[in-house]
Amino acid sequence: MRARSAHTFLIPRLLRTLLLAAWIYVLGPTPAAGQGTVQVVVAGIPPVLETPYIGDLDRQIDQGLFTVQLIYISPSRQPRAFRLHLTLEKDGEAMLDLLSQPNAYEPGVHTYRRLDDPPELDFPITYGELVDLLDARAGSTGLLAEGSYTLTIEAVPEDSDLLLPSIPGLASFEVRYAEPPMLLSPFDQTVLTSPYPVFSWAPIVGAPAGSLFEYELLIVEVLPGQAAYRALESNRELVRLPLLGQTAFAYTAEQLPLEKDRTYAWQVRARDAAGLMPVLDAGETEYYTFTVGADGLGGMVASWTYPVNDPFIVHTLANPQELEPGQTELYFDGRLPIELNGVPAEALFEAVVIDAETQALIAGAVVIEQPLAIEVVINPLTDAFNGHAFVPAGSTPSRGEGLLLEWNSPVRVDREGVHPAGTHPARVSYTGLEGEAWTATYSPDIALNLAPFRIERGRIDFAADGVARAYADASGFHVIDRSDPVIAQIPDRLIVGQERLAYVPLKRNGVPLVAAMPQAGGTIALSPLPGTRLEA
Repeated sequence: MRARSAHTFLIPRLLRTLLLAAWIYVLGPTPAAGQGTVQVVVAGIPPVLETPYIGDLDRQIDQGLFTVQLIYISPSRQPRAFRLHLTLEKDGEAMLDLLSQPNAYEPGVHTYRRLDDPPELDFPITYGELVDLLDARAGSTGLLAEGSYTLTIEAVPEDSDLLLPSIPGLASFEVRYAEPPMLLSPFDQTVLTSPYPVFSWAPIVGAPAGSLFEYELLIVEVLPGQAAYRALESNRELVRLPLLGQTAFAYTAEQLPLEKDRTYAWQVRARDAAGLMPVLDAGETEYYTFTVGADGLGGMVASWTYPVNDPFIVHTLANPQELEPGQTELYFDGRLPIELNGVPAEALFEAVVIDAETQALIAGAVVIEQPLAIEVVINPLTDAFNGHAFVPAGSTPSRGEGLLLEWNSPVRVDREGVHPAGTHPARVSYTGLEGEAWTATYSPDIALNLAPFRIERGRIDFAADGVARAYADASGFHVIDRSDPVIAQIPDRLIVGQERLAYVPLKRNGVPLVAAMPQAGGTIALSPLPGTRLEA
């Protein structure tokens, strides 16, 4: 490594990021005999930066994900000296114009995965000067500023008399931030009498598909004469709650009570759960206030979510409704816009009545016509359901133990739950059954609860090639023994009454068998008929 003066330094990571963060391959014309050519190939990121955090881009550079190639083609093997000329424009305005110290290159391909690869690149600029040229924001926040960037890198012959064609590498990319969420209800300066309001907000806008955000809800009391923002900064927190992927929260008696004639402020802060996508204004929304009043419900309703605390259906009212004192219900009918798992869609509202206070669906039904897919987690110890998440249709199971259910025909949602109908594709991820494709047939009386997932009523029968493989009901997921045909489903619990014995008729290989189960000391023993043997 050669020595440098105090005013120069090996190109810092910030400049390395800009130099290497692009993807383009430039093809040049065939060089004329005896002339040669030089070109630059820069490889890196997609047209939109996955992350504008400089530290994250540094890590990608350290992993060798980006490369810069200087390709020198010449009929002779004589090395020549080149400087790298780097220019960077943001939204059409020049930000950087740098020329490196010269390095000698032999004919061939010279690849930089790291900028200290030989021969090293030196730029006569200090780190502070670089930050000033870029944007003061980059130095204070570690973020590249939002905008459209154009990067040009050209190899310039040190010998100005050498007529050597040079083909630059060009790349265009964008830096974007997500927008903070928007508060929906309770509306600003709403007067409520219910001590249990439902707080809701719109999800993050501008994030890549598949992003998962955590929303932190903050609620504080505003003291008389105090500014709401001061209260949010310093007052005791009634609620500070992280909600992963949720855009609504129902206040309950578990929280500190909201008292009559007092004013409260609320705000939401959002962040990418993976820490990749920054959100403008540190993810903070504006703040709203509300007061707990006297008679009737009152207040403003701007949206409806289902389920309330983990919604996959969100209907935002085109015109928020001002509730009259004493009004407790909202009515919806017809085809209305919704967000289905964060994606704009439509649903058919059939004389739907909503409780304005709890947002519970009282009457009517919402018909979802778009295909849906839901992955249900199974507890491997108990085979009970242990959570769920909506996923894109056609996905494969991502859990070690779980079901992936697809609903390709209209699904009804009413006060009793979610009602898929008919037979649909399904996949299972279960011990010995990883990734198998099945069909799932839903009983006519099926009712699913999504807060959290459970089967309230009915059952789902799974089959492969017409052969029954498993079923799911209120007790969980059950695989059918493949060695024996299923005659009937035995109840989960046998009601014995005052008797001390219960008899269950069984059949194996056509031979009848009765197992007597004496109820003694909490232990159940199985006994076959005389002359028969019970096989486990």
